[in-house]
Amino acid sequence: MGLCKPANYNELENAKNNIYGVLPYIAPEILRGQNYTKATDIYSFGIIMYEVISGLSPYHDLKHDNNLAIKICKGFRPRFNIKVPQLIVHLIKRCLDANPSERPITKEINNILRRWHNGSNEELQAQIKEADEINSNSLNNITSNLGIYNTHSEASYTSRLLDFSNLPEPKNSDDYYEQNDNIISKEYSESLQINISQLNINENESCQINISQLNINKNESSQINISRLNDNEDSQNSESGSKGKNFFLSQNNESESERKKDGIE
Repeated sequence: MGLCKPANYNELENAKNNIYGVLPYIAPEILRGQNYTKATDIYSFGIIMYEVISGLSPYHDLKHDNNLAIKICKGFRPRFNIKVPQLIVHLIKRCLDANPSERPITKEINNILRRWHNGSNEELQAQIKEADEINSNSLNNITSNLGIYNTHSEASYTSRLLDFSNLPEPKNSDDYYEQNDNIISKEYSESLQINISQLNINENESCQINISQLNINKNESSQINISRLNDNEDSQNSESGSKGKNFFLSQNNESESERKKDGIE
């Protein structure tokens, strides 16, 4: 939940600004470096409610990295793979609201859960019955309850230092409270996946362009240096050849002059 710190926390320099915890359970405002509040714990409680009901670890199929932190701030939330009563989904959505002031307080949550436990809410009972009928025909319910699912190799559920920067302002999904069949709609979840992947593509293209431009500059520089080297070599060879030729001609002229002189004498 972001409450864990290293054993030597007090001895570390600038440790107050560091974030420690398990990424899926930490509220988006904490990821952006804001102070801990009671509303932060409510967010973590909402994630735990999801995990208990679904039988799945939050974001178990995703890499727990900067991209996931960005998506969480943009309104990304875990989705149920089973039918869940809408009243329960709605409570979880409120706990996971991107705006801390919109999350319910602990007293309200306690009162709601007590009413549900006492069975005094007929609407909830009807929704539970409907969900049980739908889930009884679904294999997803069986596998999730057994805890049989694949976890991403880079999904981390141990407390660690989370060093993220330039995260966007937290917001809810565009249709967050329009429907209560799931925490977020499938369409919004998929759109975030596309946006993040497009962001990665643009970053990779930018890096490739910079590297290729660097190679072009290097090649141009090498060609210029080599051409200059060749020009210098040609110039030097021309000068040395000219000197050698002149020396040879002067030697021949001197020899011929001496022969003529000997003949006259």
